[in-house]
Amino acid sequence: MKIPILIFNLFLVSLVLKSNDNQVDSIEITYIANCGFLLEMDYKKIIIDGLFTEGYNRYTTPDSATQILLTSGTTPFDNIDFIFVSHNHGDHFNSNVLIKCMLSNPACKLICPSQVAVELKKTGGL
Repeated sequence: MKIPILIFNLFLVSLVLKSNDNQVDSIEITYIANCGFLLEMDYKKIIIDGLFTEGYNRYTTPDSATQILLTSGTTPFDNIDFIFVSHNHGDHFNSNVLIKCMLSNPACKLICPSQVAVELKKTGGL
């Protein structure tokens, strides 16, 4: 993962999860594939760049079992609070996978750049 993207993503997560006492009691990180992770922090769950299917024959992709878990809202991908998408590249984001994940986690909030929102509108996701 490129360091600027990692730093940006961690910055966004820290803004969302900042608590009154400015402390995080626990962090659990689950690797999805390529630059994709599930972060669990103080009872919040955040998926970062983990909802994709394309690896361009260069990057790892979520295996079929993980894809099913991601799109069905099955543990550990249940009760997702936030989905962060850093940019609209196929190895970070897929409209169909994201929509299925959000439908399985109806309280989830999406944080993304406008290029991702435009792509979602094209596929009927917004």
